[in-house]
Amino acid sequence: MNTINNILKHPLMQLVGYPLSWIGFGLTTAIYSVKQVDWLDLGLLALVVILSNMINHYNYYHHILKDPKAKSPIIYYLLLIGLLTAALFFMINQHYIINILLIIYIIIIVVQYQFVPLVKTIYHILLNSYFTGFLLNIIAYYSQANTLNNKAMISFIPLIILMTALEINQQFLKGIYNFKILERKIPVKIIYIVFSMLVLASITGVYTSLPTQSFYLVQILFFVVTLAIYLPSLIPVKKHHRIQNKLNYQGAISIIFIVFYSLSYLF
Repeated sequence: MNTINNILKHPLMQLVGYPLSWIGFGLTTAIYSVKQVDWLDLGLLALVVILSNMINHYNYYHHILKDPKAKSPIIYYLLLIGLLTAALFFMINQHYIINILLIIYIIIIVVQYQFVPLVKTIYHILLNSYFTGFLLNIIAYYSQANTLNNKAMISFIPLIILMTALEINQQFLKGIYNFKILERKIPVKIIYIVFSMLVLASITGVYTSLPTQSFYLVQILFFVVTLAIYLPSLIPVKKHHRIQNKLNYQGAISIIFIVFYSLSYLF
């Protein structure tokens, strides 16, 4: 049990698992529909989201926490060069609209902490939720299937709800956005709002998964498993190491949701 707990709270869940969940559903469903894998595009897109998440992580420590360990610009420039290189190679074989969407995503990643004052505003939450729940899944799906239909677009709705909840939770735990204003207008603690949104994401996911090929067994499993992994999000934390563990666990929530939602949607 302790081994599983350590895995779910491992820092790699936040640094690697979380960004991979931004494209996981789009990749999985597209690959299943075309019955083949473009490994090069898959690897390049995975590298893009992982590096963009690391840039966000660096900027948070550098611009928000003012951490002396994040003062060196060398790490930032290496990550940025890696991101731009992976994105350029990925865009070679993609439709120009997909390339435009990816360019917009990269621009926001680069400017949001230092050139455009998006951080600490509601726009930061909305943009990140849109990118991680919708735009990146569009890019992921199209990169494998070379097409996009209304059914696929509708299937991204639960992901938008999930990523909005996780983005609110992340900014709340990191202390980036002042949620006291929201709590004064809505007399409910943020952790309960986040939990409610997570449950709503699962309910919506079950609905968009219908009709079922498994007599609802996979859909029931999806709902039960995701509900169980949401419960720790209700535990309030204050100490730094517990906050970090909860942030890491958020990566586990997103990965598990994507895995079981994909199964529910496909079967």
